[in-house]
Amino acid sequence: MHPQLSNPLAVKRKPWHAVPTDMATEVLLQLFGTKELAFDWSSNVTGTTPNFDSTDDIGKEVQLARIAGGMHFRTATVHGNILGMKVGKWVLKNRS
Repeated sequence: MHPQLSNPLAVKRKPWHAVPTDMATEVLLQLFGTKELAFDWSSNVTGTTPNFDSTDDIGKEVQLARIAGGMHFRTATVHGNILGMKVGKWVLKNRS
């Protein structure tokens, strides 16, 4: 497999796309009490509408896209996912 970009910029850094994604999925989990939330997420950029059966599915989609695009190593994406979940928990704990 070859990277989709000719010059990946930060393969070892946390992918900041993962942080808000997993923050949102953690908030949904805490609010609804389940990861089993089916939804569609349309993109005007790609013209696609992927279907997800759980909140975990969207995190995996973002993670795999960053790896397949050659922009990040798997370890970096996992760290971004963990940070996003921690931020989501913090937001809910500290909301007014």
